[in-house]
Amino acid sequence: MSIDYANAVGESLPFLDSSFDVVVSADFLEHVSSLDSVFGECSRVLKPSGIFLYDTINRTLRSRIVAVRLFERVIGLIPRHTHDPNMFIKPAELCEIRSRHGISNRETRGLGPQGSLLGALVGFMNDRHVAFSVTDDTAISDVGYAIKAG
Repeated sequence: MSIDYANAVGESLPFLDSSFDVVVSADFLEHVSSLDSVFGECSRVLKPSGIFLYDTINRTLRSRIVAVRLFERVIGLIPRHTHDPNMFIKPAELCEIRSRHGISNRETRGLGPQGSLLGALVGFMNDRHVAFSVTDDTAISDVGYAIKAG
């Protein structure tokens, strides 16, 4: 199996209509200036009944503290100024924008470290592996899937 890589922006994907069964967006949506344009393109390239998988950062005080203050400024896990917390997206906003483009949410869950947040922070600070899992807590980030109308 071979992989063809394409260097493109989410607002203008270089693919034919209905090209893909699945579109995956990982750590991307909180960095784009026009979510509406990105979802228009995702919908365009998804086949009918195609699956949209995503994870993004929720716009909450907790996500601002964890993603920006701790991960960027204190621990240095992420380069400084990677995130603008004003661009973080609430799950309801994401559902509304997707649905305008015929992509209906099926499930939204949280993503967080296994165990306690304090334990994860100690692990990050000591350069240890920290495991993440899907949770019911969407206060920091959310993951999920949606289906394009068929």
